[in-house]
Amino acid sequence: MKKLLSFSILATMLLALVASPVLAKKGDKENGEPKKKSTSFAKKGRITVFGSLGFDSSTTTPFDKDGKALDDFATTASTFTLAPRVGYFVIKGLEIAVDFTYSSTTNKDKDDKEQSSTSQTIPGIDVAYYLTQTKPLKKMGLFPYAHFGLGYAMSSTKAGSTTTDFSGVQLTPGIGMAWAFGKSKGGVVKFGIDYQMLTQTEEKAKTGFDLASFRFATSFGLYF
Repeated sequence: MKKLLSFSILATMLLALVASPVLAKKGDKENGEPKKKSTSFAKKGRITVFGSLGFDSSTTTPFDKDGKALDDFATTASTFTLAPRVGYFVIKGLEIAVDFTYSSTTNKDKDDKEQSSTSQTIPGIDVAYYLTQTKPLKKMGLFPYAHFGLGYAMSSTKAGSTTTDFSGVQLTPGIGMAWAFGKSKGGVVKFGIDYQMLTQTEEKAKTGFDLASFRFATSFGLYF
């Protein structure tokens, strides 16, 4: 049996709903006069700030061939994740960003005794291009985009008195849609699909692993 508690997506949606009318109103007015709803997101010189904060908890309980739960062998995994991102539009539509991901996972047995823990940090850069030539979409504040991220992953796993360190390169190409509201400054909600490719090597034994995964994500940020 697995129980998964994820608060990051819910928090993103709530934040977007709360901030949307405030930022849109502020961005669409200048000197007290209402302006046409046209965003300047993706314009040269714009700065974007994104960030996510998440906590996941899952419980795994094995069962025997008769379907009886083996509660004595149940394990619980808890993961905390923090991922800020700051970008800058060097020209119209082209953004270069730096990002940083930190995650910490702890595995415990049924008596709440720690079995193992893993921490991982991934500093990286990301290049994204937003399509700005489609006027019907731009009037609605919608910007299709494609991006490519390059990061260096460093992780450390501790189990008892043994510590194992891994490091390697992570590549993240992806596509998505950004919805921007506001004029000279405002908010952005991004919906995207990423394909992550991670290769890590154990520093002492020189063995390692390859990991490939699809990720569907939504995020909320600000631009100014």
